[in-house]
Amino acid sequence: MSKNKTMPPTVSVIRVFISSPSDVADERATVSEIIEEINKIGQKEKTIILQAVLWETDVHPAFSSDSQEVINEQVSDEYEIFVGIMWSKFGTPTKRAESGTVEEFRRAYRRFEKDHNSVTIMFYFKDTPIAPSRINTDEIIKIQSFRNELMDKGGLFKEFKSLDEFKALLRLNLTAMKNEWRSRISPLHISLSQKVQKQVGAEIDVSSTEDDELGYLELLELGIESFYKVTIVVGRMTNAMEELGKKTTRRTSDLKKMQHVDGLVWVKKVKSIAKKSAIDMEEYVARTETEIPLFSAALRDGIRSFGDLANLSTDFDADNIDDLQDSLGVVSGLKDAIIQTSQQIEMFMQTVDSLPRLTKRFIRAKRRTVAVLNRVIEEYQAGQLLAVEVERVIAQVISRANG
Repeated sequence: MSKNKTMPPTVSVIRVFISSPSDVADERATVSEIIEEINKIGQKEKTIILQAVLWETDVHPAFSSDSQEVINEQVSDEYEIFVGIMWSKFGTPTKRAESGTVEEFRRAYRRFEKDHNSVTIMFYFKDTPIAPSRINTDEIIKIQSFRNELMDKGGLFKEFKSLDEFKALLRLNLTAMKNEWRSRISPLHISLSQKVQKQVGAEIDVSSTEDDELGYLELLELGIESFYKVTIVVGRMTNAMEELGKKTTRRTSDLKKMQHVDGLVWVKKVKSIAKKSAIDMEEYVARTETEIPLFSAALRDGIRSFGDLANLSTDFDADNIDDLQDSLGVVSGLKDAIIQTSQQIEMFMQTVDSLPRLTKRFIRAKRRTVAVLNRVIEEYQAGQLLAVEVERVIAQVISRANG
């Protein structure tokens, strides 16, 4: 046996079943990618891993009463986490339900009703525009009805607007669920499928990951630094908006002074003010458009670092509580700042949107400004949602460290 190899410890496998119609193929693939990334964290001390279960890879050709029943028979109820995803398609009807996805959810929910500890159900809805040529009113009505069914059953689902947002959200949620299932391993025996037994029964080569693996202090530092960068970017965008607000107030005051000016002189003076105001808005748009990607990148890095940190929860004990509490404070502070700034942006956007349509350039600048402000609000809403998830994950790790 080479020195870079070691026999694996006892490994428990948590299976994650992905259920969705066909229009979210990228998201389905992302679930498998995120699971692989989560499994790589803490490779040497691995005692629990996640395994994606998809009909594309885990169901072989066969016959039954219908194709959905083939999936039911082969997947059965051999999974611990159910991940449902929907966007614009409701799915193909089966003999037992309005769609395959709905049937799979209801099978999982029946298990949950019998024993809340038997399965964790997480559902996500993609909230992005649908191309007019792809809109099917009947499908949209069915999806809304299904959302109502989830709420009636006491379910809380999540929405996402981009693939990156879904990745970040899913990483945090799966990490939290992995840690939660870790506490259930003792009272519950989770057996290994033959496929996974073969994977983990062999020697694990750790040489490819141990040199690059970050420890919890490095992940903690990266997470705090990334969220600090987010705070700085939020500050710069807020300053840019406030500067535009002051200029807009000044231009509006100048316009009011023109009320007693008549004829062509009035037109020329108002056009001059409108030009200056358009330039103000164009400069704001240019500044903010450069900041939005920086906000997204820093937020994504911070989310990933804290997610990976939580994945090392077995490394924490009571001596690490202060570090974790500090991290929780950083995340909570960022969330509060985003909430406060979002409210300011919404009020300012209404102000800009109410400005008169003075000139062609002014109208164009006004529309671009409102569009950018909308983008910032959407980014902040995503950031707020992810910050809440990070808070929950860190709180979970603190709870485990406290014993």
